[in-house]
Parts: sequence; structure tokens; C-alpha cells
Amino acid sequence: MNFLRYFILEGVFSSFYILVIQGAIFTGLAIEFHLNEFLLGITSSFPLISQVFQMVVPLILERVKSRKFLTNLFNLLGRFSWIGVLISLALNIKSPKIFISIFAISQIFGAMASSSWISWMRDLIPEDKRGSIFGKRNVYISLASLLIFYMYSFLIEKISFGYEVIISISLLGSFLSYIYMQRIPDVPMKRHGTMATLKLVLRDENFMKYLKFVFYWYMVVMVTSPFYNYHLIKNIGVPFSYIGLASVISSCVAIVMYKIWGRVSDEAGHRVVAELGISVVGMISIMWFFMNDGTYRYLMILDAVLTGFAWSAINLSLLTLPLEVASSSEIVYFSVNSAVAGVGGLVGSVIGGILARNFSRLCIEPMGFKVQGLQILFLLGGILRISSLLLLTRVRVKRHVPIRAYIFNVLSVVARRSIIRPTEYNGSIIVNRIKELIEKRKREIEEAGRWRLRRWW
Repeated sequence: MNFLRYFILEGVFSSFYILVIQGAIFTGLAIEFHLNEFLLGITSSFPLISQVFQMVVPLILERVKSRKFLTNLFNLLGRFSWIGVLISLALNIKSPKIFISIFAISQIFGAMASSSWISWMRDLIPEDKRGSIFGKRNVYISLASLLIFYMYSFLIEKISFGYEVIISISLLGSFLSYIYMQRIPDVPMKRHGTMATLKLVLRDENFMKYLKFVFYWYMVVMVTSPFYNYHLIKNIGVPFSYIGLASVISSCVAIVMYKIWGRVSDEAGHRVVAELGISVVGMISIMWFFMNDGTYRYLMILDAVLTGFAWSAINLSLLTLPLEVASSSEIVYFSVNSAVAGVGGLVGSVIGGILARNFSRLCIEPMGFKVQGLQILFLLGGILRISSLLLLTRVRVKRHVPIRAYIFNVLSVVARRSIIRPTEYNGSIIVNRIKELIEKRKREIEEAGRWRLRRWW
């Protein structure tokens, strides 16, 4: 796989742009352009809402016939539309309408590029190597993001025209990512009628179960997602340098975890990784109920560690799960998946924007502990995120080991002892199990000429 180096470098240079359109940098820019809580909630959902436009990509591909060409074209159109934001900042024309319009355009083209790219990568990367390859790519992206975000934070704090500088850097990174994307080989795509394939998707019972989860997950995420950094910057007044430090810690944890999650995904299944990540992310949101000006210094560090652990699992598994659940590499599958995610995100952002606008006026101090309205919203969001597991567990996957069983067996291997499940602790079953293990050991001695431990998977 000679293209792997270019695949990684493309992702690294894309990070210069991606960090501008999400997280604390995006929130800071939105505040700079005078967006209130409701507008911030709606605008933050654009990356999801715009995925509805992915439905037209299969129709375009029937004429263009190259996913590589379309991916590059859409990326260039979307990312370089930010020249408009750069000009507005330089001329000190900070209108919410300008920012929202340009961001919407960039996200529409970005979503269309993503649909083409996912289908292209599904055909290019072998199924049994996707977890490890995407995991390795994400390690380098996390390392780059760590350095880039800290640099961006420094520029915003120390330079009066910091936002103009970081947008210029992001455009340079976008151009370099285009150069490396050009070096990744294109692969031919199987041709089917778009409408016929769409009917096939809608009849796929298991994929429809997955779509129900996707809709609900992105809805509950967008109820609170835009407001974490808003709470830090606007309500608490946390310096960008401290947010940058937390991001560095989160990226360091993610770098380690992406390699681990990549291996776990290939061995135990992508769903088990998603389940674990979602469980922890729900608890993180609940923890934010306690985030105020007296607790943020240590809670942000704890949040950074848990975020690196959990979101690395979610980012990897939700990228690879559709590839496993989909019956084929037809781009319609991924377009429908993204469109459903977009509609869910839109619903969630509207609900979240309305709630945040009303909750923001709330401020209570039970027993001297300051609680603002957004903190109550974070508590509700955490409960909703955990509840999404009820839908995810109904989706059938090719490889899946329950979380408890996987952890138990891994610990058994680490402890260098035989694997006996808790349900096996009765007389006859234990005897039979010991006999099986003895026979297995004998076979291993005959094959390898020495005692050795093999992982059960």
C-alpha cells in the first residue's frame, strides 16, 4: 500500500483547515462575528445539515466517473470560500450574515467531498485493515492537531489580527492537502442505477436500524455540542492558552488511543469501540454540570483526558461502522447515512439553540456552588447521549465481542492465565474446560515445539 504515506499527509495538512471550522477556534470566530447562542447552535449544525446535499453526489458521479476528481474539486471550492471571511476580518466588516453564509457554502461542498471520499476509501482500503490504517492516520492527525491548535491559540491571544493569520495558514494547509490527495490512486466504482440502489438501501433492514441510531446520536450530540466552548469563553472567561493546553493533553491521549482502538476494532469489532466511547462521552457531558469558574482548572484537564480517550473511539468507529454495515460500496449508502445524520443534527441544533437561549438566563447558587443554565443543559445532554446505546446495540455487525467479555478476556491474557468466564464456575463445565485447555496445549507443543500463549482472538 504505497499510497499510505500520502493518505496520512493529506489528513495532516487538512487539519490546518478543520481546526478552524470546529471547536474553540470556530466558537471564538463566531463570537467575533457577534453570533448569539441561538445562531451559534444553528450554525454549528451546518456540517451535519449540509450532508443532505450528499444525495446529489451519486447523480454527479454517473457523469464525472471519478471520485478522486470530485473529492478534490469539492474540497477546493469549500475550503477556499473562507477567503471571504479573511477579507471581512481585514475590512472589519463583522456581520453575522457574512460569516453564516460563507460557512454554509464551505460546509455544503465539504459534505459532498466527504461522501465521495468515503466511498473511494472503502474500495481502496481492504476491510480487514481499515481499523489499523485509519487508526494510524488519526494518530498523525492528532499529533498535528496538538501542535496546530496550540499555535492557533497563541496567535489569537498575542496578535490583534490573529484570526486573519490562522485563516491564511489554514488555506495554505488546504492547498498542501490537495497536492497529496492527488497522489492517492483512484479506483473504478461499480455502476448501478442510483434510484435502484436507493431502493436497495431503504429495504436493507439492518442498515435502516443503523440509520435510526445515526439520526438519534447526531440529534442528541448537537443539543449541547456547540455550547461547551461557548461556556468556557463567554461565561467563565477561560484564556485561549489554557484551552490550548487542554487540547494538547486531549490530543496526546488520542494519539495513544487511536492505535489501540484501531487494533481493538479489527479484532473485537467497530461497534464495541463505539459503545465504549459513547458511554464515556455521556459521562463527560454530565461532568460539565460542575464546570464553573471555581472548578474549570482541574475539570478541564480531566475532560481533556477522557475526551481523548472516548472521542478517539467514536471518531474511528463511526467512520468505519458504515463501511461494515453497508451491503456494498455504493455511494448512495454513505449519502443516505450522511443525510440522516444531517437531519438529526438540524433537529438537535434547533432544540439545543432554543434551550441554550432560554437556559443562559438562568443562574443559581445552591449551597454556594454556582450553576448556570448551560450546565443544566450539559447534564441533560449526557443522559441523552448514553441512551443512544439502546439503538446502537440493535445493529448487526460482522464482528462484535461484548465490552465486558472483551475486557475480561484481555485481562486474562495480560495476567497470562487461561480464559474462564464467570458463567463457567461450576463443576462439570470447569472439568471440561480444563480438558479442552490441556488438549489445546498439547497441539501447540506439537506445532511450535515449545509452550506459548496465544490470544483467544
